[in-house]
Amino acid sequence: MRDWDFPTRDLTLDRLLGGGLAGAELLFEALLRRGFLVFRDDEGIWLGTGSHPLDLGVLSKILTVGRVWDHPTRLASLDVAPAEVPAAVRSILLVPQHRMWSSTGRRTTWARYRKMVWGHRVPVSGAASMRSYTGYGGLDVGVALLVKALPLARVHSVISCDGHGTWPAYVRLNTTWDRAWAEAVLERYAPVHQHSSWSWPTHLELSVAPLGGYSDDAVWAMLGDIQSTARRLMEAEVIDATGAARARTLERLGATEPSRQRFLDVAREELGLGPMPHRASPHPFAGPEGLPWPDLRV
Repeated sequence: MRDWDFPTRDLTLDRLLGGGLAGAELLFEALLRRGFLVFRDDEGIWLGTGSHPLDLGVLSKILTVGRVWDHPTRLASLDVAPAEVPAAVRSILLVPQHRMWSSTGRRTTWARYRKMVWGHRVPVSGAASMRSYTGYGGLDVGVALLVKALPLARVHSVISCDGHGTWPAYVRLNTTWDRAWAEAVLERYAPVHQHSSWSWPTHLELSVAPLGGYSDDAVWAMLGDIQSTARRLMEAEVIDATGAARARTLERLGATEPSRQRFLDVAREELGLGPMPHRASPHPFAGPEGLPWPDLRV
């Protein structure tokens, strides 16, 4: 029986455990779906160095964690006995979340924004224990990986919700410059989404709604689009390219605070996009059926 408070989490758990994946592939998929910045290579599954320290603590309660020191991309190895994978997947998906997550969003000057390097790094969950929903409200399963990937694209988000299978998911950003940069980055790098509509209904809010209503299948397909976008932002070449393009954008704009439109125009140029097209919706995205494994470097 699903928890009425967290239907998106329970839908994800049902689909993963019944989806045909097994072993390391199932474990890896569960970690990504819950929002952990992980990557996989021939040597195993790794928690990336861009992860919040609390993520390491949470995972150490579920998996065998091997801390890695002085490595550019690996924070820790993650492993579990094959027979224990289904139970570990359940524990990973049940890492406490709340109805919404918020950071300490604050008014940011242009000078302060220019000094931002990675955006705002947050943990998947800051609950005091694995059975506690008190204190810090952890990221919702449906948007967790996107919220974790946005800082890699140099975007600061402050609040998010996955819609709980009832209304659109959303992520709210901190400043107009975060909005303009995110808008350009997503247009440049997000895959085309076949199962969801992406829009900006308010000044700083990115909204994602399923195209087929709110049936389990439609919501699951929307979550796949969110995952494919987040995993794209986690790819090493995208991380490097967005960082270099943002540095060029800030250098061109200088110390004088620009308008949002001026920022967006320069950002689009540095990301290799043309002039802003005239269209009703700024985000005609759609997503591939397959979800690529990320090559994470942070």
